Amino acid sequence: MLKGLEVSVLNYSEYRATNEFLRLDSEYFLKKVLYYEKKIIEKKFDTLENICKITSGKTPTYDIDGTVPVIRSGELNYKWLDEDSLLKVRSEKDIFYLKSNDVMISSIGFGSIGKVDVFFRKGKYATVSEVTVLRNTIVNPYFLAQYLSTTIGQTFINKYITGATGQLHLNKGSIKNILVPIFSETFQKVIEKIVVKGFENIEDSKIIYKQAEIILLEELKLQNLLYNSRAVNVKSFKESFWETGRLDAEYYQPKYDDLEKHIFKTGQATKLRSHLIINKRGTQPVYTDSPLGLPVLNSKHIRENRIDYSDNRLGMVQDKAAELIIRKNDVLINGTGVGTIGRSAVYMRNELALPDNHVTILRTKDLDPVFLSVQLNSIIGKLQVEKYFKGSSGQIELYPADIDEFIIWKAPPEIQSQIRETIEESEKLRLESEKLLKTAKNAVEIAIEEGEEDAMDYIKLNT
Repeated sequence: MLKGLEVSVLNYSEYRATNEFLRLDSEYFLKKVLYYEKKIIEKKFDTLENICKITSGKTPTYDIDGTVPVIRSGELNYKWLDEDSLLKVRSEKDIFYLKSNDVMISSIGFGSIGKVDVFFRKGKYATVSEVTVLRNTIVNPYFLAQYLSTTIGQTFINKYITGATGQLHLNKGSIKNILVPIFSETFQKVIEKIVVKGFENIEDSKIIYKQAEIILLEELKLQNLLYNSRAVNVKSFKESFWETGRLDAEYYQPKYDDLEKHIFKTGQATKLRSHLIINKRGTQPVYTDSPLGLPVLNSKHIRENRIDYSDNRLGMVQDKAAELIIRKNDVLINGTGVGTIGRSAVYMRNELALPDNHVTILRTKDLDPVFLSVQLNSIIGKLQVEKYFKGSSGQIELYPADIDEFIIWKAPPEIQSQIRETIEESEKLRLESEKLLKTAKNAVEIAIEEGEEDAMDYIKLNT
């Protein structure tokens, strides 16, 4: 009768220990939680509150003219972010500044809660109240961040998450009892060295990615283009509503005309629709736990020229959705969301995937998809996204019919190939970085389960 059920048996003193909120929900006493706690206790350890100061950020009032980037709870993979995509703040009184070696934990939001990162950048950055900050840690912060990112660390973090799927919370006061293994300084330094090398590869990857965009802009002589500063653009009725159906002034800003005229001067300006086999937005997925399902990609997965393949749910293929299956070399573009709308990337995997209803599939017939993605992420694409999106700040949309109207440059094949090769070089460094960070995380898990010596042997084999 109890087959398949999990039962944990504790005496009252074990129940009260580190359970000041007197929780009775089963997640708090999962067998794997008790198993990992036992593994930690067998070694030298301490609690989180004893090894660092636990605090949190402060949510500011954002300012379009702000100068201080703000890292929010959904951006704890911020090392991949283009700083331009971060919201900014200006008022000093609203700012909680991050310090070098702060360890950050996302404390809210399904899909992002529990994510961990270490702050390593130079310059002023701030964070919000939904990010827990571990400061002045007496253990190596790079080691601590990797530990909290492991299956073991995430199990402990999940133990303290409260709320339902719609609104999850991780209270900074709850996590103080998380157990932290204390390994030798030598081992912690080795972990730091691997992680820092991974971060360096990320930064190099981003520099090379920028070079691809520079190649594009230099070929078009767009890097120094000064857009028309006229506040008014005079159009006849025939030139405006009769052709476009739009009467809003935003659509007719002079800078859009300036860009299009500049591209047309190349003699190779065309509408994007003439290069596409498919331009369709996904549908609301039917999610499944079946291993036969395909990974679903939504707007949070589509970064600039990069797809984040983590935290995918699986979806079932619908009978009428054959065209809406993502295939290798498809360009994916976000169709909604302030800060994410218009962002695009090429799907580079051989496995099939599904788009949700916020992601549009672009399948090209005669353009290199990597070249197209770089162009869409450049000022060429961004200005046209700005021109064509509909809605207000609460809900903005970029529809496939509008993407069809984008004016793009059909570069010579050799330029398309040069840009693709540059992006592939960037991607190679990114994958090397992911391998290093995974090695560091796995090594920490091995050290807990089997010991430092085995972990060091694993590192030697994988670096």
